[in-house]
Amino acid sequence: MTIFYHAHRDGFRTDSMETMWKNYTSTLYKMDQCYRKFCNVYEKALDDGIVGLEDELKNTARTAERLYKNWFLYELNGCWTDQLDQTSDLYTSMPMVPNQRQFYRNHIKHEDSRSFVIVSDALRYEVAMELTERLNGKLAGNTECTSMIGTYPTITPVGMAALLPHLKLTMSNDLRIACDDLPTEAADREKVLRAANQNSVVVDFDAFRQMNRSQRQELIRPASVVYIYHDEIDKAGEAGGNVLKACEQAMQELAQMVRILANEISASSIYITSDHGFIYSRSPLDEYEKTDKEVVEGDLLAYKRRFAIVKDWRFDARAISLPLKHLSREDLTAVFPRGGMRFRMQGNQSPYMHGGLSLQELVVPLIHYQSKKAGQKGFQAITKADVELLGDNRKISNNLFTLTFWQKQACTGKTLPRQTEVHFEDVNGTVISDEHKITFNSSAEENNERTKKVFFRLLGSGYDRLKDYYLIMKDIEDGQQILRIPFRIEIVFAQDFDF
Repeated sequence: MTIFYHAHRDGFRTDSMETMWKNYTSTLYKMDQCYRKFCNVYEKALDDGIVGLEDELKNTARTAERLYKNWFLYELNGCWTDQLDQTSDLYTSMPMVPNQRQFYRNHIKHEDSRSFVIVSDALRYEVAMELTERLNGKLAGNTECTSMIGTYPTITPVGMAALLPHLKLTMSNDLRIACDDLPTEAADREKVLRAANQNSVVVDFDAFRQMNRSQRQELIRPASVVYIYHDEIDKAGEAGGNVLKACEQAMQELAQMVRILANEISASSIYITSDHGFIYSRSPLDEYEKTDKEVVEGDLLAYKRRFAIVKDWRFDARAISLPLKHLSREDLTAVFPRGGMRFRMQGNQSPYMHGGLSLQELVVPLIHYQSKKAGQKGFQAITKADVELLGDNRKISNNLFTLTFWQKQACTGKTLPRQTEVHFEDVNGTVISDEHKITFNSSAEENNERTKKVFFRLLGSGYDRLKDYYLIMKDIEDGQQILRIPFRIEIVFAQDFDF
């Protein structure tokens, strides 16, 4: 997080909304990811009860909180808000970014094989990117994650409806969303899907997971489109639970479901997406982070922490306003607090929020898994990173010496980390040095950032300078020998004192 801060300390301003979107979805999201991982490990450290380190842990947590909440969220979404100030139509301002409302039309409608769509409530983009990495390392097929621009306000009724087939979305005065006049509550979604494709099935994630193989196969046998609804993250957030820990649980559950679909049902096309993202920080909200209700004067239909819907709204520069014409309500205006601010409300307020226009809420992930077999176009096998010894010198002239190893590929996608054990031995296989366990797991793009220096110590003396001795490196998991490199040992003055 500190390295990220120094790399971006000048801010996040760009010349266009599309450029800022691209920067977030390619790089900047990693700060959200680092913060989530830090918080989870920090909570575990406290639970482990290492009393001697408690003060240091808490000081570190305060530093992380300042970096994320007071700097990153504030600066990033402040710059994003400034961009939003320049547009009256969020969607036409970013024509190259796919739209969540076009998901079914662009992907499901034209699929040749049975399609599975897992909709995970509040699956944030940074979580989806990590899930994609995990799937790539476990499944033979190809998995990629792209982004869609969410449908504002970024709340469940709106986002869930946007993912269903429709020509037109409409919103009633009580915020109920309809697809071509069909209701879109949980119990109604199968009917909406069947209006577009009669062979459609909707199932709850937990119910589907509890079924045995024959029950699952029987359920989906007549279906060409299967929507599976998952709710782990949003459920934790709405209940005031540990949202960031729930993200880890969600990834485990979703990865398990993809394996079930790919291995048991031979699914060839699986999509994982979401209705919206979220904003979250461990520390409670400060007063300066709240915007007064007076900025949304008018006939209020809804007033929540991250958005309001107003009829006859009177402009106020302290808020961002956008029309709701994408929900067939040009008579209404959606009003949002700037950046990561919240509208002031009564009562206890959870740090988990969505509904607004922050990049964390608005960027909707779209993971697509496609089954690929060896020999098919686009197939990529799962491999471990290769390792190479750097330098040409193969002569050892001291009992203590250092060697440098290079991890040839970055550990991303289908290139997995490699755990190794390395030592020196003689021609008979007798170990003559100390042994080292080295994990090569760097994801750095630059070659010089994927090197490891290892300090060796020879254990004996009296080495024959005319014989070969061997550097041996083995893969710990499968025992395969990766490196066997001959060396000559020529120590002029052996430091072998026996006191």
